[in-house]
Amino acid sequence: MLESVDVGKRAIADYGATAGLEAVERLRASAEPLRGARVLHLSATLYGGGVAEILRSEVPLLRDLGIAADWKVVTGDTAFFSVTKTMHNALQGHRRSLTDHEKEIYLTYSTRNAHLLDEGYDLVVAHDPQPLAVPHFHGRGDAR
Repeated sequence: MLESVDVGKRAIADYGATAGLEAVERLRASAEPLRGARVLHLSATLYGGGVAEILRSEVPLLRDLGIAADWKVVTGDTAFFSVTKTMHNALQGHRRSLTDHEKEIYLTYSTRNAHLLDEGYDLVVAHDPQPLAVPHFHGRGDAR
């Protein structure tokens, strides 16, 4: 099973003093059609960096709005994370393609992580290159 991140609880209502009660109510109304939707956020790490910082706040707020949100973290060894760092740098403009061996490492760990994902979701959000292929190898079912 992929590691679930414990994010604790937060309440949208707590933002009424700063965002305004009207904004909080608009947010609740906007979220109503999504009530009960199962949303998975996949990332590479549970700490450090913008993704972890955002999800630590976002996931409990989504839950407070009635959305069944989870945050899970993929696993891998040093070689896997080295390959995905190369992918990350390429996405930011560094001219580099993966070798056949690097592709094999990435696909092997993506397949392993997909087999560790045993739940079904309506929406899967991959926040990093590391989990990007997991939905493909898991089988999307009805997920987007």
